[in-house]
Amino acid sequence: MTLATRLCRLSLMCTPCFFSENAFALEAALHKAFETKKLNMVNPRKEFFRIPLLDIKREVGKNFDKTVEWTELPWAEEHRTSEKMRLAAAPN
Repeated sequence: MTLATRLCRLSLMCTPCFFSENAFALEAALHKAFETKKLNMVNPRKEFFRIPLLDIKREVGKNFDKTVEWTELPWAEEHRTSEKMRLAAAPN
């Protein structure tokens, strides 16, 4: 799989995304580190994990030697607006 194909697939999911000079190696290291945290035990192609962000930060720090900028509260304006609309429309 090419890097462009992988990035395209990741961009279609609601998933943390990272860029690295060796993204495949970093991704493999993260998958190995979090193997026991997989949500789907039946289909190994479903790459969803339940992991606290702090654990991901630690693991990235072990496997990535450059400066990393983390965005813990994404912009997500449409999501936040939708949530406000749902709350306003909900019966009290």
